[in-house]
Amino acid sequence: MPDKTYRAIRVDGDPWIYLDAGQGEQVFSPERSLRFVRHARLFQWGFRCPGAIQLAFALLAEETSPEEAARRYHQFAEEVTSQLPAETWVMYSSVLWGWLETDRERHPLQAEEVQR
Repeated sequence: MPDKTYRAIRVDGDPWIYLDAGQGEQVFSPERSLRFVRHARLFQWGFRCPGAIQLAFALLAEETSPEEAARRYHQFAEEVTSQLPAETWVMYSSVLWGWLETDRERHPLQAEEVQR
């Protein structure tokens, strides 16, 4: 499966993220992620803030599931979304999956989580 591409830019200071999953770019909106967690109504990145936390959840949920995203998004925000360049960036799903694999090794599911 080809990589998904996430591309972020700021237009007049406003954050925009686009997702290309092989069918052309679409706006990657916080709306779906807001059904599960509510840190911010707008995505942000490049510093520690509620918008970077919301973005972390949304990216992980897009690639995995809301349940797995809920277990890992605070760490992803700390290590990735809050550290992204302030103006523009591109992230491939393979990079996100590399982070996930590392985090799964560092923080394996507990027995009670596996049984759910």
